[in-house]
Amino acid sequence: MDRLLTPVRSRSLLYLLPTRHFSSIKPNSFELKSRALLNLVNQFEVSKQNSSIPSLSNFDLTNEFNSLFPLPGHVGFASLETKRLLKHNLNHLENDLLEQFTPTKNIPSLPRKNQNNIEIQTYNCSSTIRSEFNSLFLNYNTSTQPLTAITILFHTKSNMSTWSIEVENERKQLAEQFTNLAHEISTYLSNKNYWVDFIDPSNGKPYYGPPTSDALFETDERFRHFGLDIVDLGCCRVIEHLQYGTNVFVGCIFTSASKIDSNIQHLLKGFVAPRSTKQD
Repeated sequence: MDRLLTPVRSRSLLYLLPTRHFSSIKPNSFELKSRALLNLVNQFEVSKQNSSIPSLSNFDLTNEFNSLFPLPGHVGFASLETKRLLKHNLNHLENDLLEQFTPTKNIPSLPRKNQNNIEIQTYNCSSTIRSEFNSLFLNYNTSTQPLTAITILFHTKSNMSTWSIEVENERKQLAEQFTNLAHEISTYLSNKNYWVDFIDPSNGKPYYGPPTSDALFETDERFRHFGLDIVDLGCCRVIEHLQYGTNVFVGCIFTSASKIDSNIQHLLKGFVAPRSTKQD
């Protein structure tokens, strides 16, 4: 009995040893990639033959990420179309970043200088002048903090010392134009962390500031500090410009930024008249 069993055991060893040796072989990375690629090709062939499995023509190709990188691990084929799309997307991303971080993006679109009916001047206010505006701006202490006045002068078609429908309509139009421009300048300076406010032409009050009993109308004596004259005609008082006479409409913006500050200079470049003066 033992002699009969011995050959059987020898044969079993002969079969087991090669099997164990074969299972110890590990596929390399090239073989793994090849298998993955063959598996993908087989799935594609099956999808064309089996209508229940969606084919590539039914895939959602609107998602460029999936269509560009279909293989596991977000791996794709470097085709010319893929490179073109990637370059296109990178260009868009670069443009978006440039627009986001360009500092001049939010600069107001000031009227062009060839519109010679507009004059913008800046004035650094001395301590004496600043004290005269302390009751006007209750949320900003002008007595102890810097103050710059920006005057925007419009050369009007009509004589503002008279009254007519034409004068009234032109005044309303210029008041609206100044308010829109003052809004943009105020937003720009505020984003630069400066205090800023402007005088509402309709009531002489600070536009952003809290209510106050003080008011700065265009015939206020304080405008004399800013190169303007106030003329008493007996029946009324009118503002007078050295060059334009009484054909003038004036709006005023106040800010904590100095007139020599780079933001002010960049904002008003080309629009500040050469004779702009500095108050001492």
